[in-house]
Amino acid sequence: MQKGAVRLHQRGEKRPLNQFFSSAKINKLIAVILTFEKFPIFGLVNPNFNSFCLILNFSNNNFMELNSVERNKNVMRFIVESNDAKKFYDYLDMVSEDFVGHHHLVPGDLRGNQSLSGFFYVTEEIAFPDGKHTIHNVFGEGDMVTLELSLVGTFTGPLPDGTPPNGKSIKFHYNILCRFEGEKLAELWWFPYDSHTLMLNLGMI
Repeated sequence: MQKGAVRLHQRGEKRPLNQFFSSAKINKLIAVILTFEKFPIFGLVNPNFNSFCLILNFSNNNFMELNSVERNKNVMRFIVESNDAKKFYDYLDMVSEDFVGHHHLVPGDLRGNQSLSGFFYVTEEIAFPDGKHTIHNVFGEGDMVTLELSLVGTFTGPLPDGTPPNGKSIKFHYNILCRFEGEKLAELWWFPYDSHTLMLNLGMI
């Protein structure tokens, strides 16, 4: 086998690593592969930096699926970070024009990518202008991504359902479940951890 080549076990392809990576990056690549359980290693032959062969159990489809999941997770991180920066329209091209959002504060559903940006503008620019998110966990599989988040902010403006502000500083946890179609966010569900406590803090009950 050619020096510095990786054989893709199922496809039988060989590609010289030095076409794509520097020496330092090759070392890091080996470390990542060795600890990545999704692609079990069948064998490590002559594990010398200048001449090695990694035999991996993965197909091109698996690799593409992994890339799409990571891309989708990054899209959701970008949306959260953009909202905190009050840049509510920076991600419009990442959201489907047929987007549907399900939120207990919205009568009916959000429909269309503009509606998502508009919803976040009302909740995070008007209702909680000093609000900041913390992303605690992000998980993804297939076309689905879920995030565990918390928001800290001062309730100084009305909510989309008309609930008036009370000036209180509020912290609450919630999950969002997201479905992608192709490379775009297509559907989103919000799930607060403790709806009763949240409604009390917002003065809704």
